[in-house]
Amino acid sequence: IYRFYKNLLQDEGYVMMTLPVSVHKHVWSKLFVSLIWYLASFIVVAGAFFILMFDIELAKEFIGGFKGFWQYIKELFPDGNHIHMLVAILEFLLFMLVSIVSNCLQFYAAMSIGQSFASRKILMSVLSYFGITLLMQLVGGVFGTIVSKSGISFSVTNYLNTLSAPAAIHVVMLTLLLFVFVVGLIFYLISTYFLKNKLNLE
Repeated sequence: IYRFYKNLLQDEGYVMMTLPVSVHKHVWSKLFVSLIWYLASFIVVAGAFFILMFDIELAKEFIGGFKGFWQYIKELFPDGNHIHMLVAILEFLLFMLVSIVSNCLQFYAAMSIGQSFASRKILMSVLSYFGITLLMQLVGGVFGTIVSKSGISFSVTNYLNTLSAPAAIHVVMLTLLLFVFVVGLIFYLISTYFLKNKLNLE
């Protein structure tokens, strides 16, 4: 996020925006680097936690918890249906990946909006971030109210009950994945629009 700000929205932006590279490629390059840092940070923090907290009992509890989780997955996918189990795990990992990208894009969108102002750009970026978050919560609340009062949630529950456990899990995971993808796409379009048409480097 810091490199996005320094590289595209500060003095370096004068050079970056003159390169024969589209705004989309600039954003995707920053997303790729951010994703690498997210994953590297997670590995380092997780490794440091286990090194600092490591003892035999903790290791046994961790292994036991992992075995319990694996047993729960096997119960969700009976009859040794490993294909469904593997696909569900891949769907979850993809969901986490898209969620990270969407989170980055929310920061990018807020900074791109804030940079379009003539002054107090950092303040406007922070306010834009909180404004986007507030708007998302408002839209989510209104949507949730509409769904609950219209009976859609009841219909969805009934539909999921007609499916097998693996199929229901796939439907839920793909729905969540689609939702996060659409949200990320909106942030991406906001970011690229402001970088293309409203960028103010002065």
